[in-house]
Amino acid sequence: MNLPNRNTRFILNTLFLLTVSVALFWGLALTVSAQLPSDYGLEATANAAKLPVGNPSPAKLAATIVNALLGTLGTILVMLIIYAGFIWMTAAGDEQKISKAKKLLGSAIVGLAIVLAAYAIASFTISNLQKGAGTSNGGSGGVSCTTPEPDPNLCNGEFGWDCVNGVWECT
Repeated sequence: MNLPNRNTRFILNTLFLLTVSVALFWGLALTVSAQLPSDYGLEATANAAKLPVGNPSPAKLAATIVNALLGTLGTILVMLIIYAGFIWMTAAGDEQKISKAKKLLGSAIVGLAIVLAAYAIASFTISNLQKGAGTSNGGSGGVSCTTPEPDPNLCNGEFGWDCVNGVWECT
């Protein structure tokens, strides 16, 4: 095949190589995906991280989301505190940079205090809601410790039961 110019050859070669690359990539991806378990190892990962598996209660789901959100905010605020300290240390006597660092440091500390207070309030509220509903920590419905230990399957099968404040709780 005699192509008219260099640009046409370049475009056709690029399209050919792109097509071959995509075909090889998808072929290898399908081969690898055939070797994965049906749940992609998510259940084992969730159990290792002590996260709820299956259909968690709305309170547990809310607690997980709130904890993740507040943890992320706390991490960002700690990074801002470090950044403000870095600005202050590298200011070399420049009053404008020092005032900027002080303002940022003060705001980040106030933000961190708010996040810590929100975490404490959310933790207290969710634990009391779960205790009131009799599902504390995925528990047994508030069954007294004077009764025999509940069925392990009620505790996701992975964890055991502990007697906490006179009530069986999944740990």
